[in-house]
Amino acid sequence: MSDASNQYDIKLGMYLGELQLPFEESLAAARDLGAQYVWCGAHSDNRALFELSDTEIDEAARLVDAHGLKFFFIDSGGMFKQVHLAELEKGRMLEHAQFKQHFDRL
Repeated sequence: MSDASNQYDIKLGMYLGELQLPFEESLAAARDLGAQYVWCGAHSDNRALFELSDTEIDEAARLVDAHGLKFFFIDSGGMFKQVHLAELEKGRMLEHAQFKQHFDRL
């Protein structure tokens, strides 16, 4: 009988912000450290992902793939964090000013 713990591959992910490097350099560092997955919330020039154009988002995804990595999590830069669910009405969320502002950024 084999030990099941010997048959499991650990999947390692890394939050790129911890590296404090430009986006593409952080991808290379994550790969070199053995990560397979990345979590990111900012891109080059420390811009939040919602501030990037569609072309820049596509390029970021291409770079992740080119480094042999996959996205684990994409952080929206704290959007919706301060929106209180109790203030939202079903079917009328876009009437809530803060929710609408964050929604429009996406």
